Amino acid sequence: MQFMREVETIGSGRYPLRVQLAWGAHVSDAFVDRLFELVARFGWGLDHAGYLMACMAFETGRSFDPAQRNMAGSGATGLIQFMP
Repeated sequence: MQFMREVETIGSGRYPLRVQLAWGAHVSDAFVDRLFELVARFGWGLDHAGYLMACMAFETGRSFDPAQRNMAGSGATGLIQFMP
């Protein structure tokens, strides 16, 4: 099972930067694009994209389903398991 995917970051100009994205093989290109937009909006470094992907993998049981409900019954939902 492949967990990493090499992706080009957005807005990198003439020489696109390629990075290994943790869990990137499990999500669509559109998901990756939105992830990098979010990271850029917060002013985070590229390594934070991998940290965020690892968090979402853990919280969703590796499904990356935004409707995922917490399996322990806490009522939390989503990629980062927000509470009601």
